[in-house]
Amino acid sequence: MISLELVQNSIRANASRLDIRFELNQEDGWSSLIIQDNGEGMDEATLKKVSSPFFTSRTTRKIGLGLSFFHQAIQQADGSCEIRSTPGVGTIILGRWISDHWDAPPLGNLGELVLLALQGRPDLHVCFSFKYRSKLYEFDSKVLESSLDPVPITEPAVLLWIENDINTNIQHCKGGIDHEES
Repeated sequence: MISLELVQNSIRANASRLDIRFELNQEDGWSSLIIQDNGEGMDEATLKKVSSPFFTSRTTRKIGLGLSFFHQAIQQADGSCEIRSTPGVGTIILGRWISDHWDAPPLGNLGELVLLALQGRPDLHVCFSFKYRSKLYEFDSKVLESSLDPVPITEPAVLLWIENDINTNIQHCKGGIDHEES
């Protein structure tokens, strides 16, 4: 569902903070995803072209599939996608879809997504939240990092713990497993 390419876009835009927020199966029957960064942002001309698979700002290839695939996946579930961006301020990607739609996009391994973002940019402040109905899980890389000092957040055992903790807590929120406080 959420492509690593969307996170990489934030990293390439020199963001120092990345917020990823999921809200699934809310009372109104909708699910949503918000990705927000404080990177370089985009001007109006770029913003108009950004959903096209034939547009990319990268010089290493001629196509940019992350946003176009995301947009398509959301639309297939009778949803909507909106991208807001301001140069020098950052970008917000909002996706909203019908929760129980046949074509509702799969989530994928969200713990791995956060792990890869931190592995690629250890200085990136990643805030991740997952809400399923009334249950909420939140992860903040800077809070964890301050409790780890002097162990770096990129220590392989720490990264694997982050991935496992996020995925375990997502399952807990969805009612899939019992979870004990550690």
